[in-house]
Amino acid sequence: MCLTYLQMFVRWKRRKTPRTKLGRAPRRHDDAGDSLYCVLVESQRINGSPRQKLICYLGSIKESYIERPWVRLVFWEKVRVKLDKIALARTDRIKVEESIGRVIPKVSEEEVAAFKKARAEYYADQAARQRKVEVMRYFGFELVAVKTEEN
Repeated sequence: MCLTYLQMFVRWKRRKTPRTKLGRAPRRHDDAGDSLYCVLVESQRINGSPRQKLICYLGSIKESYIERPWVRLVFWEKVRVKLDKIALARTDRIKVEESIGRVIPKVSEEEVAAFKKARAEYYADQAARQRKVEVMRYFGFELVAVKTEEN
């Protein structure tokens, strides 16, 4: 008689960030630390022997970026999209999200509001700077064109 026992869980793995070799230009994110990535795995015991099957890659995040709310927000959005594609029971999905939440905390509503406000201010500032540069280029271009026409 062959008995089968199924169980899903989230497995975390760590990828070491390669360090810059001597004599080469430094890597852009060399100080960002290692990456954590999570996968959803199904554990099957067939006749007492464990077998693991990869169900889905859920996402990754740099260890040193976990404290940044906007990075966590993007991470969780990608995880939710991946979980939506998998047909999980509601209770299983809640357990998976709780398991991930123990390592990567979800972003609070206050953090989301603060992030959206800061992003809107940043884009407004960038747009104002771009308009100023365009106006300066416009007038500067005409002055150069007038000088060349007189010569």
